[in-house]
Amino acid sequence: MLFLRFSVLLMMLTSIVYAEPFSSKECLEAKFETDIKHEGKFFGLIKNNLNIKKDGCLLEITFKNILETTWKIDICREPIHIKVKKMENESFYKRDGSCAHGLKNDFCEHWGGLKENLQDYGLIFAEGQRETITTSHGQTYCTYLLLQRYLDDGILFSKFEEPKSIFKKEEVVKSTPLSISAPVDQGATPIVVEEPNSESNEVESLKETTSKEDKPRF
Repeated sequence: MLFLRFSVLLMMLTSIVYAEPFSSKECLEAKFETDIKHEGKFFGLIKNNLNIKKDGCLLEITFKNILETTWKIDICREPIHIKVKKMENESFYKRDGSCAHGLKNDFCEHWGGLKENLQDYGLIFAEGQRETITTSHGQTYCTYLLLQRYLDDGILFSKFEEPKSIFKKEEVVKSTPLSISAPVDQGATPIVVEEPNSESNEVESLKETTSKEDKPRF
């Protein structure tokens, strides 16, 4: 009975540890390789294979169905660029602005293709928890976040400095506060609270002063 309780407690502690999300530093320093496969078109005759290799700052992503394309990115190297290898030909493309703002050039085209493959064949089909970097899903998510910051936002990482956050902060939209009205009982007279109007107050004050001055003084 005591052994059973200890096993349950151990399982609970393990689940809590695995539920803790990885940090920016853990993601940057991680070294892993993950392979994500699933059946593609034509009744599964064409397989989709996404392979991700990461060794610190170096990332290599290969996608293969009929043809094979490899993207190589060093997120600690400038100028910010991406290397693309297709049909044994390798080219590089430098960043010239944020593609997220609608910029269209060769760099944005190849980064867009890589991002789409990571989303459609990686994040959707990878197994495991997204927040756990030891799982295929977590490793794909870590890769996706790093590339977004490096290629989209132009953030350069370093092995010798505290890494910048890889998690984008959501913008807080300021809204006009809504007026809250309490429910009014039937038959009761609702109380209306008007906001003070400085202009109307000045007029009333002027009227009172005038009326006092008009009265005869004894």
